[in-house]
Amino acid sequence: MQKLKSPFRIQNFYFFILFFIFSFLFFDLAPQEAVAQATPSASLYFSPASGTLEVNKPFSISLMVKTGGNAINLIEANLSFSKNLQVISLSKSGTILSLWFNEPSFSNPNGTISFSGGIPNPGFNGSGRVLTINFKVKSAGSAWVTISSAQVLANDGFGTNILKNTSQANFTLYETGLPKPAQPPPLQPVKPEPPSKVKIFSSTHPEETKWYQEKNIILSWTWQSGITDYSYILDQKPETVPDNSGEGLNTSTAYLNLNEGIWYFHLKAKNEAGWGETNHFKIQIDTTPPVDLQITVDEGHFTYNPAPTLRFSAKDELSGTDYYTVKILENPPIQVKENYLQIPKQKPGDLSIAVRAYDKAGNYSEKNLMITIEPIPIPKINYYQKELLVSETLGSLVVRGIGLPGAKIKLYLNHESGKTLSAEEEVQENGHWGITYSQVLLPGQYSGYAIAMIGEEESRPSKEIEVKVVKNGLRFLFWIIPPTMVWSLIAGLAIWALGVSLTLCLGIKRKFRKCDFYLRKFLSSERNQNQ
Repeated sequence: MQKLKSPFRIQNFYFFILFFIFSFLFFDLAPQEAVAQATPSASLYFSPASGTLEVNKPFSISLMVKTGGNAINLIEANLSFSKNLQVISLSKSGTILSLWFNEPSFSNPNGTISFSGGIPNPGFNGSGRVLTINFKVKSAGSAWVTISSAQVLANDGFGTNILKNTSQANFTLYETGLPKPAQPPPLQPVKPEPPSKVKIFSSTHPEETKWYQEKNIILSWTWQSGITDYSYILDQKPETVPDNSGEGLNTSTAYLNLNEGIWYFHLKAKNEAGWGETNHFKIQIDTTPPVDLQITVDEGHFTYNPAPTLRFSAKDELSGTDYYTVKILENPPIQVKENYLQIPKQKPGDLSIAVRAYDKAGNYSEKNLMITIEPIPIPKINYYQKELLVSETLGSLVVRGIGLPGAKIKLYLNHESGKTLSAEEEVQENGHWGITYSQVLLPGQYSGYAIAMIGEEESRPSKEIEVKVVKNGLRFLFWIIPPTMVWSLIAGLAIWALGVSLTLCLGIKRKFRKCDFYLRKFLSSERNQNQ
């Protein structure tokens, strides 16, 4: 194998630094058994390797690799081509390389192409495309494309160059109207048959079922021995048959700046038996993004729900809407196939949201909106009993307050013993709520608070309240008199009543004595008069 020429000498230092970093990134550095160095087994070749081409017509050729059983992780090459060929573009479509240390580049004056690219661990093993070159034929004669220098490095931990074979592509170039290359006579007389369908492929629009934004089309087809002419046409009818006038022996063509829509390329070949069957190749072009993107929020643009639901719709006349992306603040976009999304739970505040609608060709339109997540209002407690007798707690402990209409209020009472009571009630339309505990409360000290709930979301706790439950005693107006004070009051009242009674009794007795004196005096005077 030839040594790398000057373009690679200049970049050797940088290349080996990059390759050293690449090796650390993609090789498994864990301790393992020793791996033997790979032996040369890889081949670089062109497809197609030969053909007959017409002047001023474009054609495509691919550089291919066959690893021969060894996994590889890097390919670099210098290619050369004859002066009667001109590179139109280089395509990485369908390549096995995913890391490019030197992007593919070309020089038509020098007739050179160069590149170097890598493959992440565990590398690639098999046959695959490395690079596609789109040429244009400049003049008649013989043309060639060859590999001047190259390396194919094995993924063996040593960077072993396992390139074994390279090949050259050769083409015959002719002006329109010149004699076609003679075909060798058959070994024995056979009845000629018209050619079968010619396989069509495209480096710009490779899959017939997909939509593309690219408006320039390059089409190619396989060359077969015995073919004397091709006839083809591009239109927007699926079953067109080209006429029999013929277009020559070139095996590729290009159409530039086409209108969007569905196009069909129709091709048939001719041999000495006549024209063969027509093959059809579909091309779909869409350059217009979706229109009429509409976004709605189920809960409204101001909501207490921290995870509202977005709904969106868009129209695309050609390829159709494919998917949507939703970007919330600075977070990565979320891809959505459906036309709705319940966004991840967010903190209260303003949310800037960008929604994109993509069609099947990759075009997109975007629309922005703002959603405000409101914190759930803290409920207020404006009435409760601060003290209760145990005998009064059955249905008598009432707590009232104000909250957000429609929200659920949950009230917690925590006893000093650690036991917790809870009760729920929905806020009425006028904003008022009230909760009554329908159970006998233990004596002792209670502390409590209320929270508001909307769905599964809770507000912060309200201001704490204190409730005291007394085991027994006497209620007097708004106060509860403890048992010891009750007995003291009863004793005091008894003594007071006894004193009042004695006083009354003594006064009555004195009055009775006075009455007895006057009665006796009166009776004595009556007796004296009667005598």
